[in-house]
Amino acid sequence: MALRLLTGIGIGGFGIVTYVLASEVIGPSWQGMTGVGQAGIFSVGNVLLAPLAFMIPGWRAFSVATGLSPLLWLLLYRVIPESPRWLLANGNQQSATAIMEDIATANGSDPPAGQVLGTASQEDDSGAEKPGISALFKGVMLKRTLVMLFVWFANSFVYYGLSLNSGNMGGSLYFNFAVGSLTELPSLCVGAYLVDRLGRRWTLAGGMILSGLSCGACMFLPEGTPSIIAAQMGHFGITPSFAIIFVYAAELFPTVVRSVAMGLSSTAARVGGVAAPLVVMLSLVSDSLPLLVFAIVALAAGALILTLPETLNLPLPETLEDCENMGKDPASHTSLEETVELDTLVKE
Repeated sequence: MALRLLTGIGIGGFGIVTYVLASEVIGPSWQGMTGVGQAGIFSVGNVLLAPLAFMIPGWRAFSVATGLSPLLWLLLYRVIPESPRWLLANGNQQSATAIMEDIATANGSDPPAGQVLGTASQEDDSGAEKPGISALFKGVMLKRTLVMLFVWFANSFVYYGLSLNSGNMGGSLYFNFAVGSLTELPSLCVGAYLVDRLGRRWTLAGGMILSGLSCGACMFLPEGTPSIIAAQMGHFGITPSFAIIFVYAAELFPTVVRSVAMGLSSTAARVGGVAAPLVVMLSLVSDSLPLLVFAIVALAAGALILTLPETLNLPLPETLEDCENMGKDPASHTSLEETVELDTLVKE
């Protein structure tokens, strides 16, 4: 039990940091594509999980085989740099500048000679106390935080619920899970295309609404192929939604509390993951009852997303003030893009 607890802490807690670290060194024009791309790696892992589970039916041996694989990534610790945004937010301009120069050189771009990045957060210069988790429940951040907590819960709840419900759809559990995972890859391609065209908000809401409608349709379709197709369409919708929410959340929350906000959101997602198998057990009452619950939650989350602002083509906010001025006064934004245009450091 203790080892399973540590696994959950590693996956659910520290895992979110990898996304935050990756997103903070990427320019606005690449945020959507790279964010959804990271989810594609997750889907590939799911596809490989089905044959591995088939070959290793015992849960103990299966847990060991899957649990040891992340240890290989410890070899990369020494070569992965710190986030320059985080360094700037903490007043370490020299280190942030050195990292950005290394990134520019690796991408074949010429960094500005002799330029030192400015401080991204005015709180550091004034000596004021840095914002903590309480800042997420004040002012303009309160609505964003509450909505995002529910949407993260809903995404995880529906995503893992549909995956676990594969065994109730008839046929082979391994085959249904593998097919569901395979459908994620084309759906992520669609999401990656739309997220930079329709925007984060509409693409995210559209995916959740599609998933909700598909799950609801299962209640009226006969068992077998029709209901399986509808359930897979639900999976098709929720997958890009679960990927885009990482991109959207990172762009909604400022650097000074981004890791805290993403960690809190991830916690809400873990609650959804815990609740999902309990809802799947409602199939003992009615086979379509779990899908009805998933449909209601997905549709509610899709509607709530539309109450938040769009972040497409906007620079990542650095301070709480940036969030208050989002979309209003670009001149008031104190970001890394003011001193170094991240997109120019990427060789086209």
